[in-house]
Amino acid sequence: MNLEGSKLGLQTRLAEQESNISNLKQTLLRTTLAKQSLESEKKELTRKIEEINENSNEDMRRVDKAVYNEELQVARDAISNLRSSFSDSDPNQHILDTLEQCISVIVEKLVEGSKPGSRMSNSEHSDIGSPTTVTKVVYFTPRSVTPFMSTIPKAVGKISLRDFKTLFDRPGFYRYHFKTMDKEFGMVKEEISEDDKVLPGVEGKIVVWVEEE
Repeated sequence: MNLEGSKLGLQTRLAEQESNISNLKQTLLRTTLAKQSLESEKKELTRKIEEINENSNEDMRRVDKAVYNEELQVARDAISNLRSSFSDSDPNQHILDTLEQCISVIVEKLVEGSKPGSRMSNSEHSDIGSPTTVTKVVYFTPRSVTPFMSTIPKAVGKISLRDFKTLFDRPGFYRYHFKTMDKEFGMVKEEISEDDKVLPGVEGKIVVWVEEE
């Protein structure tokens, strides 16, 4: 009789344990499904946040570029008004040329710097011997307030006056002044007349003022 009672008691406890194990399995399954659902929602929210940030950054870059261009135009208009106060042969015209070019370079740097992951372009590394194959050339002429820009398929440090004359290729006689850095005076214009002389570069570009003789 005692054995039968003990057996019955053990069977009852075993049934309770099996029921508890079944309940635990169901709870674990629900927890796993809930975790997977949360992970999926987290990934979706992360994607949406990244998309919003990307769109926001793009909008900000567009606004910044528009603002920079607007300010640049205001500066150019002011310089244009100043030009009218001097004759074409007045040395102050060169100062205004330099000022306008410097403003343009600053704006370009600001716009480039606002782009994510932006780095210094190859042409900007050319002054320190990088294997650049194309260099921007900006040149001013007395007949145009707006500078011209072209490229020469060589690195700064390998471009001669002959290369620029080939690019410029206009009839007549001209004098050429190139923007360069002087240790004593800072930014200056260096006149170069020898065809084989290497042209100076500033920030990976060549800037030149062309004057008719």
